[in-house]
Amino acid sequence: MKPKTDVIVGAGPTGLVLALWLHHQGVNVHILTRQTVRPKLGLTEDLLALGYKLPASNLWVGEEHKAHIPLRDFGLELTPYPFMLSTPQDDLERMIEKRLNDVSIHVARGSKLQGFVGHGSSITATLFREIDESSTTHEASYIVGCDGAHSAVRRGIGAKFEGETYIYIADVEGKGDEHFNRKGHMVFTNDTFTQVVPYNEAGHARLSLSIRSHSMMLDPKSRNNRAFLVGDAAHIHSPVGGQGMNTGIMDSVNLAWKLATVLKPNMTKEAKYQLDSSLSRIGEGTVQPDDRLPWVEINEVDNFSTLREVCWQLHIYGESVPELEKWAREMNAKVFTFDWHDQYGKVGLVKNAVYLLRPDQYIAGIFEGPSTKAGLDEYFATRGFCPHAGRD
Repeated sequence: MKPKTDVIVGAGPTGLVLALWLHHQGVNVHILTRQTVRPKLGLTEDLLALGYKLPASNLWVGEEHKAHIPLRDFGLELTPYPFMLSTPQDDLERMIEKRLNDVSIHVARGSKLQGFVGHGSSITATLFREIDESSTTHEASYIVGCDGAHSAVRRGIGAKFEGETYIYIADVEGKGDEHFNRKGHMVFTNDTFTQVVPYNEAGHARLSLSIRSHSMMLDPKSRNNRAFLVGDAAHIHSPVGGQGMNTGIMDSVNLAWKLATVLKPNMTKEAKYQLDSSLSRIGEGTVQPDDRLPWVEINEVDNFSTLREVCWQLHIYGESVPELEKWAREMNAKVFTFDWHDQYGKVGLVKNAVYLLRPDQYIAGIFEGPSTKAGLDEYFATRGFCPHAGRD
């Protein structure tokens, strides 16, 4: 029996992101994949250097050009990154895995999941190493299936997909500017949809051909308290706009803070039950748009810059509250105060209100007035858990 770990995950972009977020929240992880070779998270700069900023996209119906859609500098007031970044999945995986290696987390390549058994408060997974045909067992608190459309974890819990999809994807190389113009193209022809997305200046592009595409979702009756499915293991979407990979990564970020919280040793049974209920719904829905903190940059002060830290945060737009500084220190949360400016009001932020942000960077609650501290205490007391600090 190998030493106990907290979570076992698969190793696509979804699994690698999940592992990185869990690590930054103090959770030990074990990652495995059948692939034997490589096909403050601080990833932003690396990702920007790696990706290709798509200048525009063209819409076609048959051979008739219908629209030209500029993609540079759109959403200037909504994000510090107002562009569409095209990044091949294998390059993204390589970048994230390098960051994991930097913090001494390595993928167990050439291994596959043979099966797992639940024991109430943990699971035991049996892993098969193909190079020497040996088997080992690992005990873990949870197992997370990030292993794609043919997920072994999904088979292990007896979950089935509902829906159908026929999608073909290929990397192609254009010869000369007349092929792609380094721009995207979307072509509708009868019942077929074709998308061409360049991913570098050299004329390479990813070609997606969809003959019939319906989202495939898990049977909602499928449940397992110790096994979770995220990304393509739980739902398959059209590759248009990176829907599948982006949804899987959002699943991972959402799942990571909940797992990191439920694995804390001082969690009450009531809190574990509440979080377990929430965890079982991972992949069933998306975060609502109004749960997202508005981005504002004023005089080179960027309110999103604090989100590099994976922890519970309080944002105050207006006057600082010394009482909350003390509360935050006791609760392992962090407080960030921004001097009020009319621009904050224009995006919907409320002066002197306190915004509680979860570790996945979404708004957990908004508190105002003299009852703010009491409201924060009630928020955590009713859920039975405390904020937790992540790793530096």
